[in-house]
This record gives sequence, structure tokens and C-alpha cells, in this order.
Amino acid sequence: MNHEKRPFFDVRQCLKEWKPDIVPVSSPVEVACFSRLSTTQYIPCSRQALKSFRFPQVPSCLSQGSDSFIPKDESSSISLTPVRESLEKANVPLDASILTFRNNLNKIAATPYQVDKAWKVASHLEGSLVVLDIIPDGSRQPVTYRDRYFEFCGYKFEQLCCDDNVVVDANQEFCSIVKTSIGRHTLLISAQVDCWDSRGLCSCSSRLAYPICHYVELKSMKKQTAANATKSMVRSLHHKYLRFWIQSFLAGVPHLFIGYRDDRREMLVDTEYIPVCRLPEMCGYSWDPNVCLGFLDSFLHFVSTMQRTFPSTPIVWEYEPNAQKVFISL
Repeated sequence: MNHEKRPFFDVRQCLKEWKPDIVPVSSPVEVACFSRLSTTQYIPCSRQALKSFRFPQVPSCLSQGSDSFIPKDESSSISLTPVRESLEKANVPLDASILTFRNNLNKIAATPYQVDKAWKVASHLEGSLVVLDIIPDGSRQPVTYRDRYFEFCGYKFEQLCCDDNVVVDANQEFCSIVKTSIGRHTLLISAQVDCWDSRGLCSCSSRLAYPICHYVELKSMKKQTAANATKSMVRSLHHKYLRFWIQSFLAGVPHLFIGYRDDRREMLVDTEYIPVCRLPEMCGYSWDPNVCLGFLDSFLHFVSTMQRTFPSTPIVWEYEPNAQKVFISL
């Protein structure tokens, strides 16, 4: 099929026409939550899987325990059933315009600065609520030792920061469900949260409501020295910070704790705490948060309009980097 004959959302034209402005955003408020204990077991409105943050021992081995690692079953984490059950149990009315996993919004909001990354999102209408569903990206499964190491070490870093379990199980997770508004839209967002700072080890922002003000996002990345950093390395770091900011900001997570890896030795060699609100200025404003939020608002408006035009038809939205357009499949 000729793509140009399909309906599409023109990313380049949207960014060209959008006038830089401050996009109105409300602070996310947690309205419900749930704990996933395994691929098949979850508990609505439970914090059982919410882990407590601690400073990890440095240095630490990042490959220890990889043989017993239980990887994430992606098929078990794309259903909104736990989200709906948790909202119902918490007596939260579905008085929003959009219900979604944060993962969908991460991809969309980063598009203005990462135009080379393809993505897919599905949508359908439930009454007056537009629901965004995850489409698995079909990424290649890790086959070599190094592939498995890179998949494992992020989860291993989380274990070092949280608990002493012998087995690292990527299917155990805590999910916060927040309500927020971005531009013209009120959203209910389900977001996985790595841990919380129960002992006040991170400086806590009192402007955000409990328990969100204690939530911590954990990330691991390769250790680089400033003296040897090239322009491409700096640009890559700024793009990482952009993804970290979007992911944390959308769920109202104020704390970012980074573990730095020495991949040659497979060791955790350093750590750093960064308040999420500082990430844009740390990048020298090489990206503008309002551009991301403005684009997200514009695209969600287009999605809502199209989905309400075809209320009984699920829609697939596929961004193709070469065309810089989001093509629509009805």
C-alpha cells in the first residue's frame, strides 16, 4: 500500500507550526497502585512490591547472578486489566480523557529530538475514554553473552540498590497510577516505579504529594570521563537525560539515581544522585521540555479526534522515521 494514500500525522509540519510556549501541566497525583509479584500474579492497590532504596556497595559485580536471572515476560505487562481493577478498587472515577501506560507517552514525547526512532501505539475508545495500548516492539532476544549481560545489569543494579534477593526477577514490580493534565488532556497513567526513599537518603521535595515525593528512578549507564568525551558522546548523554526526564516527569518521580558501569570488568564503579528537575539545565537546554510536552499535547489531540471519528474501530499509529510521519491503520 502506498503510505502517502494513508491518513497520517506529519511530525515535521507539527514541529514547524508549533509556537514555543509553556505547556500547562499539573503535578501528577497518585490515585491507585498495584504490585506484580510474578508473570501471572498481581495485587490491586498493594505496595507489597515497592522496594526501599539504599546506597549500593561500590564496587560491585554486575554480572553475578545472571545465570539464575528471570527475564521480563513482555506479554504479561501489556494488559491494562491490573490498572482497571486497581482504579475500581480505589474507587477512582474514569473522568479522564486518556488511559495509558507511561511507555506509550515516553516514545511519543521524545519524538521531536529522536526522530530516528520508530514506534507503534494502538488506541481504542471505551465510552468517552481514549485508551492507548502497548504494541510489543518485537525486539531481538539476547543471544550472546554480552547481549544477556546488558539486559541483566540494569536489573542487577536495581537489586544492589534495593534488596538482597539471590534471584533477580524482572517480573516483580510496583506500579503507580497517577492522574495528571498535559495541555488539553487529562490522563490516567500507569508507571512502573523502581523504589522509594523510605529513609530520606535523597533530598526530598515537599512540593509533591506523598508518596510520589519519595519515588526514585534507577538507571545504569557506561562510565565516561569528561576529559575524553567527544561531541557525539555528549549528544548521546543528553539524549539519555532526555529519556530519563520524560520517564520520570510524566509519573512525578523527582529523584534519579545513576549507577556507572565499567563494562570491561562488568562492575559498578560509581554512582550519582540527580534531581530530575535539574536534567534540562544540565544538558545546556539542548532540548526544551515544552517542545516535548507541546508535541505530546498536539499528537494526543489528533489521536483523540481520529478515535472519536471512528469510535468502534481500533487504530494503530506507526511512526516511520524516514518519512517523519505517523501513519494510521484502521
